[in-house]
This record gives sequence, structure tokens and C-alpha cells, in this order.
Amino acid sequence: MNVKIKEYDYGECEICDTPMQEKYIKQDFWIRGELIVVEDVPAGVCPQCGEKIVRADVGQWIAKLIENS
Repeated sequence: MNVKIKEYDYGECEICDTPMQEKYIKQDFWIRGELIVVEDVPAGVCPQCGEKIVRADVGQWIAKLIENS
């Protein structure tokens, strides 16, 4: 039995109104002069202009991850 996981609806891009698509991205952060790279972050990405957004729960998870590094 195949189970299909429903994608999150990121809505439309706030810059160009194009529907966002779910992708897994690499996100870079500079923390206290050190580069932190988080891979496979689920995000809404605009195929038109490249704008990226993450869900609130993903953002909170990343904040905790960075806090503990």
C-alpha cells in the first residue's frame, strides 16, 4: 500500500504572485563568524523569481539547531 504525503501549501509568492513549489534547499547561516550549512530544508520556492520561504515549525527547528551548535 502506497501512502502519499500531502505537500504543504505555501501559497503564492509575495514578490511576483506565482504559486510556490515545495523543494528541499540548502540554507547557509553565519553564526559568530562561523558558516553553518543546513541541507535538505523543506521550503517553498518560487519558480519565477527564486524567493524562498520556510514554514514556522521548520524555522523554529533551524533556530534550535543553530542555538545548540
